[in-house]
Amino acid sequence: MNRQLSNLLLFTAFFISNMARAQVIRPTQLDSVLGKIVKPGEPGFAAGIWQHDKLMFARGYGLADLSSKRKNTIATPFNIASMGKQFTAASIYLLEQRGKLSTSDKLSKYFPDFPAYADSITIDHLIHHQSGIKDYIALIWLRDMIDNSAYDDSTVYKMLVRQQSLNFTPGSQRTILIPVISCWPASYKR
Repeated sequence: MNRQLSNLLLFTAFFISNMARAQVIRPTQLDSVLGKIVKPGEPGFAAGIWQHDKLMFARGYGLADLSSKRKNTIATPFNIASMGKQFTAASIYLLEQRGKLSTSDKLSKYFPDFPAYADSITIDHLIHHQSGIKDYIALIWLRDMIDNSAYDDSTVYKMLVRQQSLNFTPGSQRTILIPVISCWPASYKR
């Protein structure tokens, strides 16, 4: 484990130093460093680097599934759980900066099929965990009475849309999860 951590830190230092000097991405060197992080038969990861709107490097390492020995690829989906929240928030702020949306927009503007309470929830409430929307993980557990991670975005979205009330008035409290932002349905296009 310590070897993996030191290799990851080495890669991070390598990556940051390349960014700071704006050097050319060298796929062979990256592959050499990243390939040492995961031993054969271990769980792994996928890495991708974009530079100037062009994909410069993309590769999977290690296994995506230990029981089937399925390898990670650049198309392997990862359940990154809460690690995606800061990227989602940053993306929303970029969209706001470009005039595509406002963090004061109501949830109902983008999701008209939510109940009337969506008129009282802003994007800002969602970003700051203050929406009052029920925790979808708890709802799934209550429905199935098991810890079941075998659900997709569409299932979660449909479950949330059926909820007729909030846990609290938006803005009055803070919760840990951002249920709506983390389950934008893949089929949703605006």
